[in-house]
Amino acid sequence: MFKNTTISVPSIMCDMCVTTITDALNKVDGVNNIDVNLAGKVAVVKFNPSKVDMNGLEKAITDAGYDANETPRNREAYKNLPECCKDGK
Repeated sequence: MFKNTTISVPSIMCDMCVTTITDALNKVDGVNNIDVNLAGKVAVVKFNPSKVDMNGLEKAITDAGYDANETPRNREAYKNLPECCKDGK
């Protein structure tokens, strides 16, 4: 059984960010569908809760260099993002 959740990704800046977050979440076992909305700064994720939980989804995003809900980004991953994806924080 799949569940939908919405994750706030306030640090996304451009279409490259959308692609990076989508790619990161696609690597997570149990993720079925992803819709990252740049204007709304959210990721709507359909996932199997028996395979991954919210912490796992947030970790995939933060490990890609972006904030996810209240979880701060991985600073080293952020440093490796393209300049267009950096929010200066």
